[in-house]
Amino acid sequence: MNALEASNSLFKLVQDIQNGYEKTCSDLAYYDAEYNDLTHAFELVEFDKEKGYQLALLLQQNRKARREAKKERERLQPLYDFLRRQKEFTGDLPRVTAKVHRVAERQRNRTYSPRVHANIFEAEEKPFCSISVIPACYEGDKNEH
Repeated sequence: MNALEASNSLFKLVQDIQNGYEKTCSDLAYYDAEYNDLTHAFELVEFDKEKGYQLALLLQQNRKARREAKKERERLQPLYDFLRRQKEFTGDLPRVTAKVHRVAERQRNRTYSPRVHANIFEAEEKPFCSISVIPACYEGDKNEH
């Protein structure tokens, strides 16, 4: 894994934990409200056996779905709490990830400008190994330098 992949994975992981925890909290609130609706329906609505059975099935589905959301929130809780205590880390993560992206982009667009041999990268029919990389001032005695 390279730095770009690592920063993306880390950023996504933190987001997934935070979003997952918040979703389970939202789901629990929904299931609690739905439960209130269903129990009030049992209390206030006249129904026959078929309607009572349908309400009982809805109540059972509600309780099972709520239990799954509660279990998932319980599993995410330690991770979520850890991230909340790391405010500096999670606060800096988007900036750090963006910086890694900028560095990678700058590296992708980087070009090299020769400092001594201005024509070393000129397109020639000759292979690179045939280009002399020894400056003219060294041509006299190559062993001295």
